[in-house]
Amino acid sequence: MSESGGAMVDERWPKGRTRFEERFGNNLTRIIVALVGIPLVLGLFYLGGWWFVGFVTAISVGALLEFYWMLEKRGFHPNKGVGVLACIIPAIASGWDLAVSEQDQLMVISLMVLQVISLLFFSLVTLIATLRREKEDALGSMVGTLSGILYVPFFLNSMLSLYAIFLLFEIRESLGNAFEGNLGPFYFFMIMLAGIWICDSGAYFGGRAFGKHKLFERVSPKKTWEGAITGALFSIVTVGFLLPWVFPRLSWVDGVAVGLIAGIFGQIGDLVESHIKRACEVKDSSQIIPGHGGLLDRFDSLLFVAPATFLYFIVRLFLDSGRI
Repeated sequence: MSESGGAMVDERWPKGRTRFEERFGNNLTRIIVALVGIPLVLGLFYLGGWWFVGFVTAISVGALLEFYWMLEKRGFHPNKGVGVLACIIPAIASGWDLAVSEQDQLMVISLMVLQVISLLFFSLVTLIATLRREKEDALGSMVGTLSGILYVPFFLNSMLSLYAIFLLFEIRESLGNAFEGNLGPFYFFMIMLAGIWICDSGAYFGGRAFGKHKLFERVSPKKTWEGAITGALFSIVTVGFLLPWVFPRLSWVDGVAVGLIAGIFGQIGDLVESHIKRACEVKDSSQIIPGHGGLLDRFDSLLFVAPATFLYFIVRLFLDSGRI
C-alpha cells in the first residue's frame, strides 16, 4: 500500500496478467480477443432493438463499476447500487420508448427529456442515500457517485438517442432503398466507430513520424500535438467520405463535422480516462478483457464522441428539418 494525496492506494490493483495472457502471451491474447470480440459487438449493433439496448446497458454497468473501483483506491466510497440503477432503469425506459413510440421527432425529444429526468432523479436519490450515511466521506461519496453517473451512463446512453435519430432518418426514407430494419443506425455507428479507430491509428503513426511537441505530458507522456492533429485529419477524411456516400441525404459537411467530433472528442475521452487512471495509480481500469484492459479502457473515447455527435444531429434535425 502506498499513500498518494492522503488516500491509500493498493499498488497490487489491478492484479498481474490474467491466466489467458500468461498462457498465450499478451500480443496473441489481444489478437484472439479481438477476433472474438469485434464480430460479437458488430453482431449486437446489427441486431439492434433490445439487443442494442442490452449491449449499451451492459457496457454502461461494467464501465461504471470500474470507475467506482478506481475511486475506491483513492479512499472514496461511491454508492454502487444507485449507480447501477442509473445505468439500467433509463436504458430500459429508453428501449421501451423506442419500441412503442410513433418513430418521429417526438421520439427523439422524449428520449432527451428522459435522460435529463433520470439524471435529476438519481441525483436526488444519491443525495438522500448520502445523507443517511454516517461516514466522514459523505461529500466525497456523493460527488463520486454523481460524477460516475454523469461520466458513464448519462454520456453513453446518448447512443440510444443516436439510434433513434438514424431510425428516424430511415423511416423518412432519407436513406433511399438501401437499408431495411436496423441497418441505418448500424451503418452510422460503424462509420462513427471507424472514425474513432482511424483517429487512434493516425495519432499513433503521426506521433511516431512527426511528434515533437508533447500534448499533455503530465497526463499521457507519449501523446504529441502532431499525432493528435494527424489522427483528427485521418478521422475527418474517413468519415467525410463514408458518411455522405452511405447516407445520400447527408452532405460532406456532415461527414467532416462527425469526423472532426470523432477526432477531437475521442482523444479528449482518452485523455480524461488516462488522467483518472494516473490519479488513481492504476494501469488499466480492470482486466475484464484479457490483453485489452477494462471496458472503460476500450470505450473511453465513445463516452465523449457519442453525446457530442448526438448534439450535432439534434441541431441538424431541428434547424434543417426540410432536408432531414
